[in-house]
Amino acid sequence: MALMALMAVSPARAQIGVPAEIVAAVSAQLQAHGIPARAIAAARALYRAADLTPAAAPDWLVDFNVLPVPALCSTGGCPLQIWVKAGAGPYQPAFDRPVLSFAIDNGAIDAALPPDACAGQTGCRGLFRWHGGLDGRFENERAP
Repeated sequence: MALMALMAVSPARAQIGVPAEIVAAVSAQLQAHGIPARAIAAARALYRAADLTPAAAPDWLVDFNVLPVPALCSTGGCPLQIWVKAGAGPYQPAFDRPVLSFAIDNGAIDAALPPDACAGQTGCRGLFRWHGGLDGRFENERAP
């Protein structure tokens, strides 16, 4: 029983500094897709702090592309999530979509998008920037 409890907290301990509610939500999502806790804990750079919104707390990127098990990835890309904190409330996912690749560019996410997100066009890119206040959202400034 103690071993099972230790395995349940291993991913959280492996990701020091990442808010517990993000680690718990992402770990539950990954385990629901059959990805074992050991693979989650081994993923380097699964979580990354970023400054994409005006909130005082850091925003957190979750890059599923770095998992050693590609269970959530396909030819349409891998999920990318951005978690933001609104005031004193908990972190919430504000962006969750598949991307082929991405980079942070001047406070925005510059992403290569799969063809189904771009009316079948290949080589499509999106530039997602935070719009609005604490209840805002990420909008594609290069919408096709």
